[in-house]
Formats: sequence, C-alpha cells, structure tokens
Amino acid sequence: MKSVQTVVMVSFLALSSLVWAQQPGPAAPKQAAPVVPEAPKVTVWEQEPKAYAGVPWGTPAEDAKRFLASTKRDSDEFGAIWLTDIGDVRVREIFTYEYVPPATTPGLVKVRWIFNSNGFASLAETLTAKFGTPHDKNTSTIQNRMGAAFENVLLSWSGPTAMVMLSKYGATATEGLAVFQLRSYAEEKDRAKAATEKAAKDKF
Repeated sequence: MKSVQTVVMVSFLALSSLVWAQQPGPAAPKQAAPVVPEAPKVTVWEQEPKAYAGVPWGTPAEDAKRFLASTKRDSDEFGAIWLTDIGDVRVREIFTYEYVPPATTPGLVKVRWIFNSNGFASLAETLTAKFGTPHDKNTSTIQNRMGAAFENVLLSWSGPTAMVMLSKYGATATEGLAVFQLRSYAEEKDRAKAATEKAAKDKF
C-alpha cells in the first residue's frame, strides 16, 4: 500500500511540475520598433563646375596652356600663373597639374586666385551669381604681425566632383584667396597628409 501511495504521490508531483511549467508567465514588455534614421538629404549642386575657364578638370597641362593662351589672359613664361580681371578685380590665377588616379598623365586639378582683399565683396557677389548661395559661411578673427585684428569671411561650395572656396584673407591681411579644385584631388591630399603625420608619430 505504501508503495502505491508513493507512486501516486510522485506522479502527482511530476504532473504538478509539468502543469506549472506550462502555465504562461507574465507577458514580456513590448519593445518599440527601432527608429530607422532617415538618410541625409544630398543637396544637388546644379552649378557645380565641371571645368575652369573652359578647361575641363583633368586636362593635360600643355592642352590647357594652349587654350588659355587664346583667352584674354597674361601669363608668366611657364604658363603656370595667369593674370585676368574678374569683374573689376584683378586676380592672379595659379594652376596646378598633378596625377589623380585613374589618370596616367598630370591634369588640371586645382586653380588658386590671389587678389587684393578689398575685392572680396565683389568676388563673393560674382561667385554667388555663378555657383548659387554658398553652402557654408564661416567668420573668424585673424591678426597680423603687428597685432591688428581683422574679421575673415570664408565662403565655400562643395559637390561630388568639385569644391570652391573664397576667403577674404589668405597668406596676408592684404591678399585674399580663392580655390577651385577637384574633390578627388583634395581628398587624396588629405589622405597623404594623414599618412605622413601617422608615420612621423610612429617614428618614436
């Protein structure tokens, strides 16, 4: 009799455990669906320059020089620095020709303007008319060697192919600077600079 009672008791306990295991537990809190951020909107720059003064980016130096010689520009003997008038502002144009993969010959990658900083407002108006409202505008205070303070204004435009920058002051407080360049060239220069800095730190 005891053995029967023992079997019954064990069976009851096992059944109780099974029933308890099958009882639904407290409902898990519902998790909110993850918020997927919207992809950043890409601004289409319709006026992005595919060329400079009629010379497409990547044009070999000799071809560019021949074309520029046919325009109303004065040049140094090497054809690297040209003088021209942008509206009522005289500017020095400095052309840079370098390799940018996948090109196999040096091509036009950058043009710099050097001008009297008094012409900044006129050039800013001209570039805005050509390229649209600047994508970015920054102001900062700079000082010359005598300690005099000046407010610098930097305007910039940026697209998938080219970048444009206009600064009221460049190397000095009397000269302004503008840069027109291929984005791939600028990015390659940034990578090379970062690699050089890393190599310098790894020396010791």
